[in-house]
Amino acid sequence: MNSNNINLDRVDEIVLYFMENMRKAARPLKLLAEIKSNDEYTYAHTANVGILTMLLAEYLGFEGSHLNEIGVAAILHDVGKINDPR
Repeated sequence: MNSNNINLDRVDEIVLYFMENMRKAARPLKLLAEIKSNDEYTYAHTANVGILTMLLAEYLGFEGSHLNEIGVAAILHDVGKINDPR
């Protein structure tokens, strides 16, 4: 495939993936949006910690419910900041 052609099969794959995961991600994204509206830095930090922690955990062999629990812990690691006036 040269740079002028688009692989429509691959685009369809991506869209199907988005459709399958869109509803699953809606609730966490809504929660993150609430954080973002209050504090841009905490939002970016929370998202980065969650993603990087889960990638590392997956690399180390965690999966399924264990990976989910690690993701929850990563997202909530700074939960105390919510009530911090700073």
